[in-house]
Amino acid sequence: MILGVTYRRMVRIANPVVVAVAAAAAATLAIPPAAADGPGYKYFKSRGSAKKPGAYWNPCAVVTYGIDYTYAQRVGMRKRWERQRWQSAIAEVSQTLGVTFRYQGAVKTKSVRAHPRTSSPVDVVITFGNAKARGKYGYRKVLKGQIAGYTRIRWRGTSRKGRYRITSANIVIDAKQVSRFTDVWQSAPDIRPARERTPDLLRTLYIHEFGHAVGLDHVRDKHQIMYPQLQSDRPDTLGSGDRKGLRRMGQQPCF
Repeated sequence: MILGVTYRRMVRIANPVVVAVAAAAAATLAIPPAAADGPGYKYFKSRGSAKKPGAYWNPCAVVTYGIDYTYAQRVGMRKRWERQRWQSAIAEVSQTLGVTFRYQGAVKTKSVRAHPRTSSPVDVVITFGNAKARGKYGYRKVLKGQIAGYTRIRWRGTSRKGRYRITSANIVIDAKQVSRFTDVWQSAPDIRPARERTPDLLRTLYIHEFGHAVGLDHVRDKHQIMYPQLQSDRPDTLGSGDRKGLRRMGQQPCF
């Protein structure tokens, strides 16, 4: 029996505010202000509290994920570059959390009631779409207006009292929005250390969304990647609070 059913988070694009990114310009990606804050991190409250994780991925199991690049390629984004960004973003979260996330390759998805579905046996489904697109990549209900990203997770109760296991996660990125308001997608990811390169707003967005997929919520601390606005003047990496929250979650018992 599914308990808790879903947890959802959306990322919005605010009215364009031009900021310097490399030699070009990009718009600021933003999401609504958070209502509460913790010590640099916060967990979603559906099966826990802001400071205590309730539902989480089994730290003793391998979690698989697949990515559908179809709609991203339709707007000009390159599969190889976005794969590299996603793998880099997920690896950083995975290493900090202490849970192994394994890439299973490209998958095919379709929108069913505004949620991605796939026949591929993966735990985390990542796809690109647009609110105005029709058919398989139309996500009008969850990508309305200036929403750039959407995350949904599911969990089940376990034999351990008060413990809930995340069983699946869906992430949808509005490819048309990010291609319109950013320009980083036009270049290959910079693989140098964060301190040596310009922050990559797409990588920041991907880490932010994957942070929701593992159970993190928004915070008010501007130094954290889970802060409600993606900032071009901070590194596209986890902050100290983000890492603290992930590590604490990774210390939970196995199922």
